[in-house]
Amino acid sequence: MRKPLLTFILTGLLLAALPSGLPARAAETTAAPESAEAESAPEPREFPEAGITLAPPASWMDTDGLLSLNGGRELQPGSGIVYLEVDYLPLTREEYSEAQERAQSGDQSAYEEIAGAALPLFYVFGINGGRSAEDLTDIVFAGSPEEERDALQIRETGSAGDFVFCTAAYDADYITEIFADTLGIYASPYAALLEEREVFESGLTYSEPELEAYTPAAGNTIQFEGTDLLTGEPVTSEELFADHKVTMINLWATWCIWCVKEMPDLEALSKSFEEKDGQIIGIVLDTLTDEAAAREAVSIMKEAGVTFRMIVPPENIADLLPVSAYPTTYFVDSSGTILDEPVVGANVRAYSLTMESLLNR
Repeated sequence: MRKPLLTFILTGLLLAALPSGLPARAAETTAAPESAEAESAPEPREFPEAGITLAPPASWMDTDGLLSLNGGRELQPGSGIVYLEVDYLPLTREEYSEAQERAQSGDQSAYEEIAGAALPLFYVFGINGGRSAEDLTDIVFAGSPEEERDALQIRETGSAGDFVFCTAAYDADYITEIFADTLGIYASPYAALLEEREVFESGLTYSEPELEAYTPAAGNTIQFEGTDLLTGEPVTSEELFADHKVTMINLWATWCIWCVKEMPDLEALSKSFEEKDGQIIGIVLDTLTDEAAAREAVSIMKEAGVTFRMIVPPENIADLLPVSAYPTTYFVDSSGTILDEPVVGANVRAYSLTMESLLNR
C-alpha cells in the first residue's frame, strides 16, 4: 500500500532546503536518549511562524527511534494556513547522522531514505480568516482519496488571535496496515506512539503565528533570458510564452525527490494541455551553477519520458519567480503576466485544476 497523500504533499514541501541541506524545516529531530537514567522530557519545541509549541511527553524518552517535527510555518505563502507535521523516524541516531552527512554532500538517495522512512503520527494546522476545521479539510485534504479522508480524525484543539488550530490524525489501524511491511523491529514502538497521540497533543500550546509578509505574485509580468537545457541555445521568455494562452512554469531541482517523482505525471498533463492552448515548461534551478545537475536533469527527462522544454534559468530567477519550497509552480499568460498564486509543493491535481480554470477564463 502507498503512503497517504497528505504525507507526500507535506513532505514535498519540506524538501525546500538548499541542495546541500536536509529536507527544509525538518531541523527538529529528537532522539530518545541511550541512557535509561534520563527522567525529564525533551525541551518544548517552539515554531513562532506557525504559532505552535510542542512539549513532547516524558514517555517519549523510553521510545526507540527519533521524533521528527517538520514544517512549523505557513503551508503556502499567503494561504493563511500554518502547519506542523509530527513524524516517527524508525532510525537510530547513528543512522540518521550518517544519512544527514550523505545528504549534505549531495547524495540524493539520502533524501529518499530520510523522507521515505518518516511515519506520520499526527499533524497540527492553524487556519485564519474566520475559517473552520471543515474549511481546512476542503483545502488541505481535497486531493486525498475517499478512503484516506474517511480514516482521518480532525478536531479543533485551540485558538489564538484570528487562528483556529486543529489536529489531524489517521486511524491507528489504517496507518499501521499501510506500513506493516516496513516497520520491522519498530512496529511496537510506532504502535505505542500512535496510541499515545492524545498525550502528545496535550503538550500543544498556541500563539498568534508570526507570518512573514507576503506580496501577491498575480499581476506581475516577468521577462528573462535562459538557456534550453537540451540544445544549449539561448531562449527568451517572450519566445516561450507567446504561442500559448497559459504556460505552467514548474520550478524544480534535481535533488528534490518529489520533483523527480512527479515528472511522468507532468508529461501526461503537458499532452492534455496542448489540446487546449496550454503548455508546461520546466526551470531546473540547480543547473544554473552546477554542470553535473544539468546532466542529471537530462537523465531524469529521458527516464521519465519528458518532452516539454526544460530551461536553465538566468541568475535573477529568484527575483522574478520566488521559491519557498520545491517544486513551486507558476502560471502565466502569453505576455508573461502571472495569472494566479503559485502552487507550492508537488500537487498534480492542483496543477490540473488551476490550469483548467485559467484556460476557461
